[in-house]
Amino acid sequence: MSQQLPSDRVFLIRLSGKAEPAAGKHHGRIEHIRTGRIARFTSLDNLEQFISEVLTTQNESTGPEEPPGWPTTTSDNTLK
Repeated sequence: MSQQLPSDRVFLIRLSGKAEPAAGKHHGRIEHIRTGRIARFTSLDNLEQFISEVLTTQNESTGPEEPPGWPTTTSDNTLK
């Protein structure tokens, strides 16, 4: 049995060279893959705020669509 992961909840997070998560320094960029929206962040609060804004905006629109051939995961969380 495979678990379908919604494509509208895929984000790419890139940490900058200044980031030191163990020291509480979170610097980087986040991109929402489906819409292409990008934001820079300097804290986990910034990161969470961006994710919340994107998901709230999407919930107000027409809703998620899965692109054809979008990968799904199996029960052990591997892509198929």
